[in-house]
Amino acid sequence: MKYILPLLFIALGFKASAQPVLYDAQESARALEGGILVVRLFWQKDRVEHLRRSGSVSEYEQVVEEINDYNTKIIEAFRSHYSFGDVAFMDSDDSRLLIEGEWEGILQDYDGNVLEIEPTDYLVADFSQTKNMSLRGLNLWQWDGQHWVNPPSPFPSFVSKYGFMGFYTRTPAEVVEKWSDLLMGR
Repeated sequence: MKYILPLLFIALGFKASAQPVLYDAQESARALEGGILVVRLFWQKDRVEHLRRSGSVSEYEQVVEEINDYNTKIIEAFRSHYSFGDVAFMDSDDSRLLIEGEWEGILQDYDGNVLEIEPTDYLVADFSQTKNMSLRGLNLWQWDGQHWVNPPSPFPSFVSKYGFMGFYTRTPAEVVEKWSDLLMGR
């Protein structure tokens, strides 16, 4: 009787170290390879509109320029460093339309041309905060029917924008390049 407890712990140890089921992570990779990666760009329309209405022309122009520059860097980062599958860009305000399958007129290519794509498998990428740790970086999302959630491990669903020990901040190009390397298994 006294040997049952150690045997139980050993059996639980084997169970805990068993190979995880990779189906969801593999499906996420297939969605990228056979579908499309949709990159959300945050144009901060409410903030820009508030500044425009407030009459602060110089601040308005500065904010619009910063937002445009940052989104251009993101687009160029994917153009230069992502080759795993097709990419489209969208305004973050159109996320609901994407979920509902109403893709007409919301997706754009690298040059801002509207893409006519039938709804297909997709994952969403954006530069935002993680939900549970408030870290900033490149997040990959999938819709679970109620919420945007990160694809399960071992799929690389987050790359921090901070470098070694947070001593420096990566550019969007460096973040996308690191994520692409993780995705390709490099």
